[in-house]
Amino acid sequence: MTDPAELSDGPAGAADNRRLAQLPAERSVSWDSLQALQQIQRLVVPSPVDSRGERIVVARVAGETKALQINNEMLWQALQSFEPADLGFIEQMLTVLADLLRAGVTLSPEFMARNFMRDTLSGFVQSNVGMVPVAGTLSGFKEVATRSDAARLFRAFGGAYADMWKGDSQQTKAMLERMAKRGRFDARTILTPGGVIRLLNDLGSITEAGTRVAEFKKTMKPGDVDSLIDTAYNTREVSVDFGMHGASQNIRLLTRITPFLNPAMQGFYKMARTGNERFMLTLLRGSMLTAFSVALFMLNRDEDWYDEIEQWERNVYWHINVGFKTDDGKALPIRIPKPFEWGAVFGSVPESLAKVAVDQNGGEFAKRMKSIVTDVFSL
Repeated sequence: MTDPAELSDGPAGAADNRRLAQLPAERSVSWDSLQALQQIQRLVVPSPVDSRGERIVVARVAGETKALQINNEMLWQALQSFEPADLGFIEQMLTVLADLLRAGVTLSPEFMARNFMRDTLSGFVQSNVGMVPVAGTLSGFKEVATRSDAARLFRAFGGAYADMWKGDSQQTKAMLERMAKRGRFDARTILTPGGVIRLLNDLGSITEAGTRVAEFKKTMKPGDVDSLIDTAYNTREVSVDFGMHGASQNIRLLTRITPFLNPAMQGFYKMARTGNERFMLTLLRGSMLTAFSVALFMLNRDEDWYDEIEQWERNVYWHINVGFKTDDGKALPIRIPKPFEWGAVFGSVPESLAKVAVDQNGGEFAKRMKSIVTDVFSL
């Protein structure tokens, strides 16, 4: 998207492009930014006149249907990814079952609480500007709850498309509001299963967006379109970007019918990129998780209640005894979820090494590594 000729739709479109090309010099806004905003405002619709060979798509521009020829390879691939994969009856049934399982897990308040801890710790390791765990995410919650300018800009520039709770319930909401208006009653008094699910979706969206909005606010430059676009993209990367699916239709189909496969793949991908781009900074931040994990292990290792905890639970949680007791007098530690990838690399693996060093039993290390791989990454 570096040339006005990237998008051509005849004389009228060329005139529009020429006018857009003149704006940067007048308003100090880059051509790339204008093109990106132009794409946001266009809705690409399926049409029998679309031509993959000539890279022509049919789109609505300013309310008019036009044929556009795409000459930019990356833009063409991005537009093709908007088209859903064609599913047969069996694939559709598998997708429905996978969606039900996802909803049953992710709409649980317990899952949201665990996701909050994992998100804030992952954001701590992956943040571009440095985020204080918990406090930073809570500040993001405040921005979302109060609908601040930062939260609005975050959504307007596409940051919210990385959420796992980005399902479209606007049509149902609008229909209920029309019914309430005609019936002269408050739409909020309508209690339906869909309404409950939407409420949980909204709550889950807030818990998911907290870390991203906090990162967005720390890095954005109000009034600078380039900054807002770049910042919105970067905030998607501070945690797992659930909007990423890859270019392969086969992989996208597989992730649609397999619950939680896509976030697992994206988590690995993000971990590799973060380590490659900021190795020393990632190592420094991760070492803080390691120090906490090893210190906690040394504190708990001689406790009877810690020995009774199964290995899979140690792999995915930290345990802290704060004095709670069960009815029969046994210790009831609180559990702090470990971030999946970083918790395994900088938490569970160092704990296993500390266990081997203390017990002088090297044979246990291979078993522990296998359990980490299977329990944390579900492989």
